[in-house]
Amino acid sequence: MVMYAIGIAQYILRYLIKIWFPLPHEEFTDLCAISNISVLMFDNEFKGYYIHGRSPYGQSEVSSSDLIKSLEYEMTGQAQTRGLTMEDPNLQTFEIFMPKDMLGMYKDLY
Repeated sequence: MVMYAIGIAQYILRYLIKIWFPLPHEEFTDLCAISNISVLMFDNEFKGYYIHGRSPYGQSEVSSSDLIKSLEYEMTGQAQTRGLTMEDPNLQTFEIFMPKDMLGMYKDLY
C-alpha cells in the first residue's frame, strides 16, 4: 500500500512540475508545430526521431494577433489536431528505425 501511495504521489508531483516547467523537447515540438516544420534526426546510423510539425491552423506566416486567435481556437478544441494518426491525435514525436536499403537511398538523395 505504501508503494502505491508513493507511486501516486510521484505521478501527481511530476504532472504539477511539468505544468510550470515544461521539458525542453516538448517546447521544441510545440515550436515545430507552430512554425509548420517537420524534423527528421538520427542519433544512430539506423535509429532516429521524427517530429511531425504540422500546424493545425493551416499556415504559419501570420500576424501575432492571428496567431493568438489560432492558439485560442486550439485551446477550446475548435482547431484541427496536431498529430499524425487518428488513434492518438496529440502524438507528434516518433521513434524511427531505418532499414539499410532505405538509408542508402536517403544518403544518395541528401
